[in-house]
Amino acid sequence: MSGHMEKFKKGWEIDDLDMILNACADDFVYDDPYDGRMTKAQFADYFRGFPEGDELVMSDVVLQEAGGETTA
Repeated sequence: MSGHMEKFKKGWEIDDLDMILNACADDFVYDDPYDGRMTKAQFADYFRGFPEGDELVMSDVVLQEAGGETTA
């Protein structure tokens, strides 16, 4: 698993939005099964919208490599 993916996962574990965003490319798109797709800028607002103290859980990560890029 790439360093960026590890950083992304760790950011979720410790609720660190900056760590998550720093691990993502500028064209990052987050796809939530309930709330839909969102850009990197939209994801920041989405993440900040979680109630204080709620445990954030990231489900399984699916990696796909295409054209020399890995997506999760």
